[in-house]
Amino acid sequence: MRPSGRSLTDATDPTDLPVPPLALLPAFLLFEAATGVLGAAYNRLVIGLPDLCDHVTRVGPVARAAAIGAVMGLLLGVDPEPAGGGDRLSGRLLGGDIPLIPVLAGYLVVRFLAGPLSYAARTPGGLFAPLPAVGALWGVLVHALAQPLLPGGAADAVPFAIVGMAALVASVVRAPSPASSSSSR
Repeated sequence: MRPSGRSLTDATDPTDLPVPPLALLPAFLLFEAATGVLGAAYNRLVIGLPDLCDHVTRVGPVARAAAIGAVMGLLLGVDPEPAGGGDRLSGRLLGGDIPLIPVLAGYLVVRFLAGPLSYAARTPGGLFAPLPAVGALWGVLVHALAQPLLPGGAADAVPFAIVGMAALVASVVRAPSPASSSSSR
């Protein structure tokens, strides 16, 4: 739970959302720029992995899909949290249930690669639905790593999760990011 004792997912009124101090605006702008780079990398993976897989002619498409599915299944056997659309994981992060930094980084890598890998195998795996969870993981991880450098310590990671969700989705679909305006209201 968040320090206030309420989960962000319990908020029904948008004014109940945590409002970070205005002093964090430069940090959020830098964070959004870095998230744009992450979104561009995700798009390159989505385009590049199928091309790379198509160049591997010794392995047929069924065997390739089976191998990618086996890798994903093995990862899910270790920890099911990085699977699926990410609703549960996003809810946990927005509720303030933040894993340790190595776990956050591991989840981020797995979720970042899972959609493009499934797409490369020509199997359904979801490219868009998992993005908010990837953005939330990215935001919470950046907050955890940058917290000592942030003004006032910026104790709440939830605003970074929210901005990460909005900025990553916006960068992947190449839309203007609404995160800056929502983070500085």
